[in-house]
Amino acid sequence: GDKASPPLNYTFAQYLSILNFLRIFVRPLEEQGMIRTPSREPKQPLELWGHEGSPFVIRVKEVLCSLEIPYVYRTVPYMASAQRKEFSKKYANMVPGYRKAIGVIQVPLLVDPNTKVNLLESADIVSYLLTTYKL
Repeated sequence: GDKASPPLNYTFAQYLSILNFLRIFVRPLEEQGMIRTPSREPKQPLELWGHEGSPFVIRVKEVLCSLEIPYVYRTVPYMASAQRKEFSKKYANMVPGYRKAIGVIQVPLLVDPNTKVNLLESADIVSYLLTTYKL
């Protein structure tokens, strides 16, 4: 009828979409992925290991995008034993002992075949990318 009002979740979704749009204007830093940053292109694409739900992986992906660096994304979702076994086989020596003991991996992991660097912590990865590839 004419007195009907939209459900609360619909109204909430409208506000969220407006806030989502506004984040473009309040995220002006180069490491936040909204602004293109001049960079040098690596000879080989980098490799990023992670899973979609991780805010740490998102932070690294934003920097890779703003620098326009080609990379291969290797997803290691929760409960995906094949991918996690591959990760553990290649990079188990980098994972802290307490994580190994309970069978948990650590992401993001950046592999740079151009400089032979493997990094685990997102802050270290962001710093490395900006130092190494930013012009």
